Amino acid sequence: MIDLREGLQELADAGARHGTTPGPAAAIRRGRQRRRRIVGTIAAVIALALAVGNGATARLADLSDLPATTPSTLPPMPPLDLRSGLPTGPAETAAFRTLERRVRRCRGGVLEQPQVVGYFRSAEFRRLVMVVAKLPSVGEGTICWAGGVFGLDGAGALPGPVRPASIATGLGAQVSRGAGYGWVRGLVDRRSFRVRVRFRDRPDLLDVPVIHGSHTYLVNFYVGLFPPGWVPVEVTAFDAEGRQLAGCAVDPSASALPRCPGS
Repeated sequence: MIDLREGLQELADAGARHGTTPGPAAAIRRGRQRRRRIVGTIAAVIALALAVGNGATARLADLSDLPATTPSTLPPMPPLDLRSGLPTGPAETAAFRTLERRVRRCRGGVLEQPQVVGYFRSAEFRRLVMVVAKLPSVGEGTICWAGGVFGLDGAGALPGPVRPASIATGLGAQVSRGAGYGWVRGLVDRRSFRVRVRFRDRPDLLDVPVIHGSHTYLVNFYVGLFPPGWVPVEVTAFDAEGRQLAGCAVDPSASALPRCPGS
């Protein structure tokens, strides 16, 4: 209706100026010109808005897309002949029985029966390493688990009782020492691929492969051995691409990182 009134008004104005009334073709032509001008103005406004918006979006994306830590080129992981399932050898069976008794006393889990998460043998230290845990119940915020280091005959002992550990911890660490070796162990986020250990007054770094258990554990585990006399200062977890996920201090006096849960 507005276009019709405007068209009739233009005809009347033109007739008053020229003494003749333009025909319908002239009115249609002027209407098309007017619509083209309106469309062109709207397009220009939209283009300007998009240009400004894209610039702002690009600046935000440049900031928000930056990873928390830049992926780094880490050395290859040391070989780890990790095994899982119920052990059948006498040494592995003896180690499992020792850990099973300790973990069974820990309160929590779906079943009372602990399970083997994984185990391996260290040729360098001539030790058998094993991790045993109970599956947590649905909604349970803790897990009962233990990592043990044994002789190749399965003989060994655990330091202290096994207590429920929080599965919300992105990285934890406990350090112990045995005859001719030291060892560090803990829970780690499921995205983690390796845990790097830094030592006091030493340039050496220890990269420990993560022991990936069933997804029902909600966490992964790690156990690393190191020479006697070495003193761990901090541990750092990395994913498979080399991005740092978490870090904590075993010795807060020698590191700026927060103290590791369990240390």
